Amino acid sequence: MKQIVRTGGFFITTTTIVCLLFLTVTSYATVHTISSFPYTASQTGSNYSDTLVIAGTNLSTSGSALRITGHDLVLYLVDDTITFGTGNGNGLYGIELSESSYNIKIVGGTIYHGGTGDRNTCLLMMGTND
Repeated sequence: MKQIVRTGGFFITTTTIVCLLFLTVTSYATVHTISSFPYTASQTGSNYSDTLVIAGTNLSTSGSALRITGHDLVLYLVDDTITFGTGNGNGLYGIELSESSYNIKIVGGTIYHGGTGDRNTCLLMMGTND
């Protein structure tokens, strides 16, 4: 939309730009809903074909939360929160990616340590000693 405004003998042309936002929702082959922790995701998709989501907006556990041993997965958290370690233990993790996991995509979300203790990790990525 174009407007012409007259101010003191000068003409000022202003342009209003309307932006449209198109969101594409990608359809994945299988959606796995995590309803409680601890949870081990051993699914193996192809080209990020499987999706993991959590039930509700905040899941918590007194120990470690999520271990991913599969591959080609999307953990779709968006605005969700994973809270782990509320039992005040040591050596806990929010999400662990094992040596066998690869092509893992984490979308959004918050990983929160909810207690005290030592050597606790929000995202633990395991490697090999090779």
